[in-house]
Amino acid sequence: MFVYNHSLAHLKRKVYNMSATINALVEEFLDLPLDDQEYAADLLLKQLIESRREHLATRVIEARSNYHAGRIMSGTFDKLMEDLENN
Repeated sequence: MFVYNHSLAHLKRKVYNMSATINALVEEFLDLPLDDQEYAADLLLKQLIESRREHLATRVIEARSNYHAGRIMSGTFDKLMEDLENN
């Protein structure tokens, strides 16, 4: 019996739409004059760097919170493997 998975269908549709959007963007990018392509590429790279910086800052805040809440363990690799085997 086949059960329709709405979430999976929605995800596939979203990925397809995203691919179509990216393909259209690339086509428009390639139609730009070279100087404009360089400017757009530089702008996108700077935005990507900023996004990574923001993501890292969020992870640092989360790590500090976990550390202060006592949810961080430390030890050697051997100790980690031992703990994993015992759980």
